[in-house]
Amino acid sequence: MKKNKMNGASVMRGVELSDEYVDLYRKSHTYNMDYKIDYMEYLIINNIFDRPFTALITGCGTAGYVRLLSNAKKITAIDLSQKMIDTAREINKDKNLNLELIKDDARVFPLHTKERYDFIEVGMLGAYLAFDINLIQKYFEMLEPGGIIN
Repeated sequence: MKKNKMNGASVMRGVELSDEYVDLYRKSHTYNMDYKIDYMEYLIINNIFDRPFTALITGCGTAGYVRLLSNAKKITAIDLSQKMIDTAREINKDKNLNLELIKDDARVFPLHTKERYDFIEVGMLGAYLAFDINLIQKYFEMLEPGGIIN
């Protein structure tokens, strides 16, 4: 079995991120928040992208966590449910985000878009990706150089 090797700097940065997570997690239990946020994802995204970036969120639901993508110059969020898209539009209307909400099927979206993204969140689509090598390839083709799929 092949082991992944991490250099010392990567390990130290991981420890720093974990320490920051603990402090933010503690605050989340101290202060009243309008909804829970996954701080680990927030820290990872904001530490990977130290510049404005583009993001695609598949199966976005109500897109409640797009506010975590504060560095994003554009966010495209797709969902199969029009009700989810409408709710996402309402929840995020007062946020200062360049957010495009699209009712679409994430399994076919890559077939009819020419957009490329720095960050792609596949979420629950991951269950489909595991069984469809062509779909995996399409999502990788949508990445900008140096981009990541989560």
